[in-house]
Amino acid sequence: METEPKCIWRLPPCPSYDVEGMESWLTDMETRGLRLSRDGFFAGFAIFEKGQPSTARYRLQPAERGRRVLDVDDGPSQGEEEMSAAMGWDYVARWGEFHIYRCADGQARELNTDPRVQAIALDKVRSRERANLISLFFWPVIFLGSVVVCGPLLCLLEIGLGRFLLLAAEVGTSCALSLRTLSHLRRLRQKLSAGEHLDHGKDWRQRQRRHYLLSACCLALVVAVVGVVISTWLDGKLERDMIPLSDYTETIPFPTGLDLVKDPVPGSYEEVDFLSYYNKVSKTSNPLIPCSIDLRQLGQVRLKGGGETEVALIADYQETASPALARELEREYRRAAEHSRTYGGPLPLEDLGVESAWAYQDIWPTVLLRQDCRVLRVTFHQSAGDARTTAEWAALLAESLLA
Repeated sequence: METEPKCIWRLPPCPSYDVEGMESWLTDMETRGLRLSRDGFFAGFAIFEKGQPSTARYRLQPAERGRRVLDVDDGPSQGEEEMSAAMGWDYVARWGEFHIYRCADGQARELNTDPRVQAIALDKVRSRERANLISLFFWPVIFLGSVVVCGPLLCLLEIGLGRFLLLAAEVGTSCALSLRTLSHLRRLRQKLSAGEHLDHGKDWRQRQRRHYLLSACCLALVVAVVGVVISTWLDGKLERDMIPLSDYTETIPFPTGLDLVKDPVPGSYEEVDFLSYYNKVSKTSNPLIPCSIDLRQLGQVRLKGGGETEVALIADYQETASPALARELEREYRRAAEHSRTYGGPLPLEDLGVESAWAYQDIWPTVLLRQDCRVLRVTFHQSAGDARTTAEWAALLAESLLA
């Protein structure tokens, strides 16, 4: 009974576009009794079948069409495969943008006898790689456009400085690798166009260690980016940075909803749960904004004059690394508010003594204050009772910044 050949996995010592290195490595594997399997490659590893050592040769041919997602039939056309077989070369597998052929007959002629024709065939691979590079540049352009529209500081507050830099590193690395591929293919085409034959015995060991190190770094970066994307999604979904307001033990550096109510009955405040959005707080930091507090509050309080009122407060408090960053953050807050669909126009506001004060209607009255390195944006609403005017509760907020 025939037993299936033993499969051995090996990590290629050179990138897929290094035609000469791959041909030389696969041929050397044959001399060790490792024949490339029809399964080809999986997850970047080459799958070999253990057998008898041989002098079979391997050649890489540019694929007629690019790889497609979930495309099982990514090999050469039937006519191309039959013509190669007639010359003694059998199709084995696909690696990147190239088809791999094997020939066990040492007397069979080469698949390509004219380097200039081979250079023309290589143009299809270069064209696909250029299109890939253009598509890679599309994402940073979109990202930078969104940063310009939303504001860089607000984007950093949303996703965090570390995540921003990691995503930028991934995009930059992908573009750099694509440029490196194009540069190698251009040099290879120049060599073929000059009538020079490829070096089928190239020393693939020379840059093996560097390739493995680069591959490991790229893999680690991809894993990190995937982890960041998942964690960012979970943070937004589960609000993992937020904790119950009742559990927050640090001092809040500005008045909260209860502080802005006139004549409340002491100890009568009760939280109101609404879609698990309110009565939470988070405190984060990064080198540009060392202290960032996001507070949401909703509750009911009894008034000394009788009756109850519901108070809602949403506050964003930022302490930036410099006054210039505070001015930029205030500008981005203003621009975001003025472009909001719910923006209802500015509200009158007296001189509060701070460097900058602005009030506007955005469903509920909102106040934006800046003093030195601190920026405070507060939306406040009181449903009943003798409510303070926007100017009155804005003055209380300004006092906290001047203290």
